[in-house]
Amino acid sequence: MLVSLTIIATLSVAYASGANANFKGVASLFGSGTTSYWIAVQWATITTAAGCAVAIFGSSTMLSAFSGKGLVPDALVAQPTFLFAVAAGAAIANLLATRLGFPVSTTHMLLGGLLGAGLAAQPEAINLARLWDTFTRPLLLSPIIAVVVGSTLYLLLKKWLGYCSVWEGSVACPIVCSSQYLWLLVALSALGVWLRHWLTRLST
Repeated sequence: MLVSLTIIATLSVAYASGANANFKGVASLFGSGTTSYWIAVQWATITTAAGCAVAIFGSSTMLSAFSGKGLVPDALVAQPTFLFAVAAGAAIANLLATRLGFPVSTTHMLLGGLLGAGLAAQPEAINLARLWDTFTRPLLLSPIIAVVVGSTLYLLLKKWLGYCSVWEGSVACPIVCSSQYLWLLVALSALGVWLRHWLTRLST
């Protein structure tokens, strides 16, 4: 019975996450009038599906983090009632926020479920250092990183498009714009490698 309830709670988390977070990634497309509502929904569906496919191969670290190991005692993590409490807490909070129209993060809901269940079971056993290193610090830094990376990409693309427009219509346009495009790809790749290296060092 408990296994069935845990599966239902887990599926509810996934449902609420899709209902709440799916459109947020493309909200600017619709809000700015760049696309219609249904085109934005299609983009959201395609990109979410692509993200799910990538997550199958690259989500081991996140799965390990949200298993609760290290944050609460291993004996508590192994209890089916603890797993159900985490899933149920995250599902109820996410479904309620979605119904009320509040944009929320499923990551925050799961973290709240882990903390809530852990505090209810063994409040003195919560590993605060693990909480900061694995959850709180990345959640605080991720918006800052997003602003920096987004601003950098915007400036690079704006400069590149402006540079190409100068050569538009000329014989040299394909050569000049292609070389600029190549350097843009190199710069973006270098930025991605640096960010991955920095985030890896931050999480260790």
